[in-house]
Formats: sequence, structure tokens, C-alpha cells
Amino acid sequence: MPAEINRVLIEHVSTLLFSPTETALQIQRNGGIGDAKVRVQGHVIYDATPYNKGLARKREEFDTLNITMHDPSSRKH
Repeated sequence: MPAEINRVLIEHVSTLLFSPTETALQIQRNGGIGDAKVRVQGHVIYDATPYNKGLARKREEFDTLNITMHDPSSRKH
């Protein structure tokens, strides 16, 4: 897949990498990425959703929406 090829290329030319999970870190290790380049930072979208969902609920027009996470990896947090 082109996206996967791009991800691998970018990982190898980057100075620092920020992984969302320990699982993603292990995938990078398996691909030959050294630990010195990688930091586990968390899933930015997952972390921001509860905060922004709370703000949206304060507005009447959002009362009928059911906001959910669609990224399967986010359920591991």
C-alpha cells in the first residue's frame, strides 16, 4: 500500500518519532527503528475527544449527536 510505504520511508528519515501506543512502538522496532528516535506520546485524537465532547455538549444543537471514536486502536487506552 502506498500509505504504508510512505510511513516506512518517513520513519527512516525522521530524527524523532512520536508513537501513539506501545504497540505502535513495537511495530517501529520490528521495522528497524531504534528506541533513541521514538517516544510514546499517546493518541492525540483520543486524548482531545473527551475535552471537546464536553464543550460540544454545552451547546444545544449538539444534544442529539452521539459522538464516538471510530479508530479501533483508541479502544486500547
